[in-house]
Amino acid sequence: MAKSKKMFFWLVPLLVTGAILILILFTGNVRAGNPHCTPPQTLQCSGNPIVCQCGGGDVGTSIPGKNTPIPGQNTPVPGQNTPMPIGTPTCNISGIVIIPTVRQDSTWGSGPINNQFGNFPKLPNGQQYCSLMNGVYNKCGNFLYWATGGMPVGIAKCSGPATTSTPVPPPISPCKNLFLDPSTGSVSCQWDFQWELIASVSMPPIVIDTRPYPVTLVNWPTIMRVNGLATNSGSGTLAYAGWGGGQPGSPQQGDWKNITLTLTFRPTGNPVTVTLAQQPAFTVSANAGGTKTFTWTVASHPAVGAVKTAGQVGQLSEIPGDMTLFQGNSMTTYRLFYTLTYQEYSTHTVCRDSATPVPAVPPAIPPGPYQCKNLVTVGEWKSKSENGEILPSEVQNLPASMNGGSVYNDYSVVIRRMDDSGSTSNPAYAHQYSWGSIYYWACREGEGQEGWPSP
Repeated sequence: MAKSKKMFFWLVPLLVTGAILILILFTGNVRAGNPHCTPPQTLQCSGNPIVCQCGGGDVGTSIPGKNTPIPGQNTPVPGQNTPMPIGTPTCNISGIVIIPTVRQDSTWGSGPINNQFGNFPKLPNGQQYCSLMNGVYNKCGNFLYWATGGMPVGIAKCSGPATTSTPVPPPISPCKNLFLDPSTGSVSCQWDFQWELIASVSMPPIVIDTRPYPVTLVNWPTIMRVNGLATNSGSGTLAYAGWGGGQPGSPQQGDWKNITLTLTFRPTGNPVTVTLAQQPAFTVSANAGGTKTFTWTVASHPAVGAVKTAGQVGQLSEIPGDMTLFQGNSMTTYRLFYTLTYQEYSTHTVCRDSATPVPAVPPAIPPGPYQCKNLVTVGEWKSKSENGEILPSEVQNLPASMNGGSVYNDYSVVIRRMDDSGSTSNPAYAHQYSWGSIYYWACREGEGQEGWPSP
């Protein structure tokens, strides 16, 4: 008996020590397996916190905020198929969040329904059942795609009109950082995920062809022609994004490759507005070849507001440096769009058995379903894309003068000199000038001038 008590006292410290070692090892493995959600870490997504706890499963909680799914509150917009998350998000290592989501469709109608998902009574008129899907979102709440190929996992009552359209992109751009660089005039977007992907673009200038330039005569027909408004794009690329935990040599389900983010400024089609000293404001068509003919009735003189000289503004070496100038401004509008293109890795199973022989005499009892013996998983890369619009209100550091509400105001101008036939490539005339958002014109009374040409 004494010997048994002695052994018991030896076993207690050994058991306690072993339990502590197991706890330390297990905890280390859990934390090492999820570097993105090491407790008690809070992920910041465009200023919106998502708290992840790794012990016993990586359970994430969406916090109400900009562009973050709010369970039970993301009511679909009528006529649109906006995903409505209703369940608790689950964080995984790659940063993807899977949320049980109601997809607005009319698959099930108003009931009654009795199937593998349960018994559902008939709904009142105007109400319908919808598919309950597993929606895949990034860690900032942007909808990415439907999990399991879009197969339903249940049924839920629709909270809005049913539709069969596909999910619409979120109204807020998926850029983690979106700002204008004042030194270059470029808008930059850093895509909101854990890899580095940045694209930048600037608005193209308004190209105006003129004659005569840089000096014209009083009452002389002077021509301004808009050379068509250009579209400008800028791109950034990323070779691989292991969303599914894979690598380029061993891809996993959900991995991306050949990723390109493109920002594009496109003209709205609005005409170019022109403001010139001693001229009423006018517009010129934004289409290529849109022209305007005007005349000045007074010379560019300090008495009428022409105070800057050719020598002060520079670039006008063909006229005397003390010649005073009229000042002009032009403006048109652009919209900014983003496009993300990539290839996503997906897998499916294929039966590689040889053809099953057919017996000459059918058996008395029909055989059961064929059981494949050589079932293999095959992977393939599928091209996908996301696109949308970036509004001026979303861009940090954007000057107020460029914010036109739903459009961007473009004031940058390039002046090109053309000859009497309208050519800007004639070497005797070809030249271009740019002072940013301002341009200059001189007007003089001709010595010994008798009359003027007809416009």
